[in-house]
Amino acid sequence: MGTMDHGDRSTQVKAVSVARHHIFDLKYRLGDLRHSAIREAMVVRVRPSALLVLAPHSVTHHRGGREKAAEFWTGAVAESVAEAFGGSLISAIGSREEAETAASDDAFNELARHVVAATGARWVVDIHGLAARHQVDINIGTAGCRGDNNVTRSVQSLERTFDVSVDTPFDGSSGLSRSLADSTGVRGVQLELGTRLRRDAVTSADLNALVDGLALLVADGRSADSALAMPPRGW
Repeated sequence: MGTMDHGDRSTQVKAVSVARHHIFDLKYRLGDLRHSAIREAMVVRVRPSALLVLAPHSVTHHRGGREKAAEFWTGAVAESVAEAFGGSLISAIGSREEAETAASDDAFNELARHVVAATGARWVVDIHGLAARHQVDINIGTAGCRGDNNVTRSVQSLERTFDVSVDTPFDGSSGLSRSLADSTGVRGVQLELGTRLRRDAVTSADLNALVDGLALLVADGRSADSALAMPPRGW
């Protein structure tokens, strides 16, 4: 897998492989067979990077005692994005038990705070699934990074390929990105993905267009030694 040089960015990201993306998804298909996985089990990869990617609803979960359907492919998308940037990852492989929202205090949320503290992460991308009735490909919720100039650049890049909405229908105010911004000081977005990016036939072009847009979002324009770090060989 090669790298893509993004010219005006200090960050280099790896190209996403569709074949590898499908391999990532297999574990979530198995984990969604209800009692086949340990409850609240997670896939965790910690990297020396300024980016943490989350997928809290990648398998069937429970909220307020009620079962909620899995947001299919969000775990695989999170893994592909994290790998592209050399970022850290937390995704659910067993059912979460949420009191009210994805930001409810539980093991997933607690671990996310620990990873932010341990890695010095500056950005959190919280990935969810968006129902087809909303008729957009990507909804970016910016409650965790209000006023950040990079959002505009990211949206402009994503709009070259996708139908994009900002803060509609979800602004992320009750999600993990806002919760972690409030508790740790990171910047974060809630990324709601429509079916175009969550399907068996997703294309390499679409996945890499998503990564390109996110590269503009999380690039902070500071010196090279403080830019998003790729992991050292051997991690």
